[in-house]
Amino acid sequence: MDVALLAASVNKSFNYFGMLAAKDYWFDNRIKRILVNIVMNLIPIDRKVDGVRQFSIDETLALCDAFMNYNNRNIIMFPEGTRGIPGEMGAFKIGAAKFAIQLNVPILPALVVGSHKAWPKDKIFMRPTPIQIHILDPIYPEQFAQQNVLGETHEDNLDQAARNMTTELENTIREKGKAFYG
Repeated sequence: MDVALLAASVNKSFNYFGMLAAKDYWFDNRIKRILVNIVMNLIPIDRKVDGVRQFSIDETLALCDAFMNYNNRNIIMFPEGTRGIPGEMGAFKIGAAKFAIQLNVPILPALVVGSHKAWPKDKIFMRPTPIQIHILDPIYPEQFAQQNVLGETHEDNLDQAARNMTTELENTIREKGKAFYG
């Protein structure tokens, strides 16, 4: 629901946005691949099994880059990495920042307030509830990552830059969220 809310808040069609989706779940059979991708622009990301990925991060990055370069579209990522406790923000993971740095694109933080009440976890039907979308100032990867002349970030610098960028992202969203969640 949050993806549809974000799309509506910037007056763009749902097709303007892509999302990362677990390859082992959303792409595990032909029916899901076809039906879900008719409705949503999912980009596969492979979760590690015993420390190994069958589909590399480089392949996911290439798909993200191609998606965004076609008609200037965007990727929506949820930095918590999973659906958490309704109304509570979990700790952020560094994946979204790593992607932003490697793709050299800014993160545009957004705070969605009230959707957890409108469509509670494990409920079939939505409830009428006020929802607010707050789009915050962009966070640019070049503020955190040192790049070489080819625009690449060295692997040693990538993790630290991603941690710093994630901290900035999390602090920015938590600060804005204090007004609504305390």
